Amino acid sequence: MPSRSRGHNESVFLRLLAALAIIAVLPCAIIGYVLYSMNRSAHLEQTSVLLDTLAADREFTTRLLIERRQVSLDHLAKDPETARLARGLSPGGKAGDTVALREMVERSTYFAGLSVVDLTTGRHLRAGTFPQKIIERALKLKEQRPFVLTETLPGGERVLLLGQAIEPWKDGSALLLALGRLNTFNELYRDNSILGTTGESFLTDSNGLALTTLRYSYHRESHPVDAAAMTDCLAGNSGSFIITPDYTGVPTAMSYRPVQSYGGCVMVHMRASEVMATVNAMRNMIIAIVATVITAVTLMSFLVGRKLLRLNNERGLLEQALAWHASQMEATVEKRTVKLKDEIKARIEAEGRLRENEAFLKNIVHNVHEAIFMVNAEQGGAFRLMWWNANVDKMLGIKPAFAAGLLLPDVFGPDTGGRLEARCSECVDTGSIDYEETFNTPNGPMVLLTTLAPVRNAAGRVVQIICSAMDITERKKLEGEMIKSQQLDSLGVLAGGIAHDFNNLLAVIRLNISILKHNASLDPESLEMIGLVENSTALAANLTNQLLTFAKGGKPVVKAVPVREFLNEVANLSLRGTKTACKLDLAEGLSDIEADRGQMTQVINNMLMNADQAMPDGGIVKLSAEEIELTGLEKGLPLKRGRYVKITIEDHGIGIPEENLSRVFDPYFTTKKKGSGLGLASSYSIIKNHNGHISVSSSAGHGTIFEILVPASATKAPSDIHDTGGALMTRTGRVLVMDDEEGVRASVRKALESLGYEVADASNGLEAVNKYREGMDNDSAFDAVILDLTVPVGMGGEEAVAKILELDPAAKVFVSSGYSNTSVIADFKRYGFCGFLKKPYDASELDRSLHAAISAQRT
Repeated sequence: MPSRSRGHNESVFLRLLAALAIIAVLPCAIIGYVLYSMNRSAHLEQTSVLLDTLAADREFTTRLLIERRQVSLDHLAKDPETARLARGLSPGGKAGDTVALREMVERSTYFAGLSVVDLTTGRHLRAGTFPQKIIERALKLKEQRPFVLTETLPGGERVLLLGQAIEPWKDGSALLLALGRLNTFNELYRDNSILGTTGESFLTDSNGLALTTLRYSYHRESHPVDAAAMTDCLAGNSGSFIITPDYTGVPTAMSYRPVQSYGGCVMVHMRASEVMATVNAMRNMIIAIVATVITAVTLMSFLVGRKLLRLNNERGLLEQALAWHASQMEATVEKRTVKLKDEIKARIEAEGRLRENEAFLKNIVHNVHEAIFMVNAEQGGAFRLMWWNANVDKMLGIKPAFAAGLLLPDVFGPDTGGRLEARCSECVDTGSIDYEETFNTPNGPMVLLTTLAPVRNAAGRVVQIICSAMDITERKKLEGEMIKSQQLDSLGVLAGGIAHDFNNLLAVIRLNISILKHNASLDPESLEMIGLVENSTALAANLTNQLLTFAKGGKPVVKAVPVREFLNEVANLSLRGTKTACKLDLAEGLSDIEADRGQMTQVINNMLMNADQAMPDGGIVKLSAEEIELTGLEKGLPLKRGRYVKITIEDHGIGIPEENLSRVFDPYFTTKKKGSGLGLASSYSIIKNHNGHISVSSSAGHGTIFEILVPASATKAPSDIHDTGGALMTRTGRVLVMDDEEGVRASVRKALESLGYEVADASNGLEAVNKYREGMDNDSAFDAVILDLTVPVGMGGEEAVAKILELDPAAKVFVSSGYSNTSVIADFKRYGFCGFLKKPYDASELDRSLHAAISAQRT
């Protein structure tokens, strides 16, 4: 039998290990896949933006260089000296010399050769580098004037051929031809440093052949990277980040743009292997992390066996690793943001030279979410608004109808305008600045993250300032909520420790008082004194409960609570005997809420008492409730998607000054002479532990509104079964008590013995397990066990109950605690306990719990 049982346990253990391995693999694989997909999408998007932006920039610059050559040729065609040379080539004319033509070539920075051609006679003059065969091919293009073509010199050098009619020959019979070298274009396309080690960009002619020098030798000049892409580009279409095999069959990521008015194409590409290198590295790292986690989980499963809760530690380590990677990604984004700011500044400085692109840039600026405006900086220190987008008026409000050219105080008012002037002066002195500042706008107070960038002239003086402002009001509110939550967490650590020790002391006092109350030999005066001590103990326990709500692990014991019945009960009790009346406005068909009834009573009672104190002469407090559905995307509400019950408490009292509104939930903050400063702080902590949200809105003299959101329950609360109570009765049975505090053990022993129970005690879990085993071996088993959950040294109640249940699966074990930082109290049955005794408890509570458990076991 033992070998068979051991084999069965080994089989169960192996199955458990297999289940743990599966549980470890699936979440890690899913998380790894999600992270890989996010990283891959983000990286491909960045690469796409890089290739598309570079292609657009190279196409624009190429078109600009060609247009400049056309403009230069047009000026030469309009030169009287050119017309004189053309007249000499006309019928009956006398051809002049080429001195003037050579001087034009020498003065020009664009052309290697010029030729004047009369299409009627076929006569021509030429200077510089200008082969005869190129002139002959140009004579065949009579219908294309002006034109831009590519030609090849006898030595194989590719050049641009430009043609322009000479004035006053508008019919095109006299033509000025020019040959332009591609040196400038080669310099433009040679800078491929941002394309990594395998990327390059180049310009082609209208036949798809490369005009500029290629970066790598394996790219043959006579073949495009991809024939299909080149055909599409030469047809006038743009390509945005496509991945396709190049002419060697290697997958390549590319973007291309046709050059308008020329017929050629700009190609930008990188090898797909280099594009995906970063993504593949992230994938390998995720695979390594997943493999490490799986190995760690398997090893820990062998070492700790049934202690599966340690998986939470592994999950914590993984979360830290993911948080570290997230911080690294944020740092990368921040660096990219700084780089983008520099790029924006460079584009602003180039605005004067690129007027043709002004309409395109204005369209972008007018459609961003930020407020952007431009200020002229005068030498006298004055700043005038010159241009702004629509968001400036929405955020800051522009006072005059025609604000262009006015000083900033005249546009935005003395306050806002004066502060902007001061910041502009700082920008002139120090350069670009970033700052956060709160402005009183037409839409109320607004926190703006503002960037000021100076624009300097050729002499280095700041002549303009570009200002951009982002509304971060909602983000600052969420940061405030996070700081407030961290403060409560810090206080919770201290409050939890104090409450644990204090409840042990109160347990000793309350147990002994409850025994004394049933002593028939005491006179009435002594009983009255005991009653006063008992009331004081109850008040101390209530204060301890408030402290417990700050503890991180002081989780509420939640169950379905009927809202209508609950609010009626609290309203009747809280305002009884005051001058304040409560008006209830409860919607029909309200769902129950998932809540700890005692803690929620404390929250609503705090709200109602504050409302009563805010109206010294009395008044009406409106208590309303309704059910709402949240999407999880609402601004300022850090709540998950789902159904919630919104409880609103509205008074018409003195209100809260604006400077105190952000501190009302801080621990120990109060403006009352006799206030403790714990009421609203504990309410905030309770609602947070219920996965809900509490907010306040108020102004001095106009009353206060508190709004509480609590998750709605999917089930209905069962009907309450009231305990009729009664005097202590004589019981029978054996009870084992484990508590690390000697005073608590002695008090519980005395209370149980006064009830008739036979009692044994232990100071830690191991001692309790041993005594329980001895009782079973001696045929004197215990009818019930009371285990203290938290023991500073040695085995605690959570581990002890598991070992006792191994010895006796039918054992009746109660968990006892005044505070716990685990979820055992909230769901004690899942851990094997049959009941919960909350410290401080009295003899009657102890009697009822034990009697019910032992009676059920005996029947």
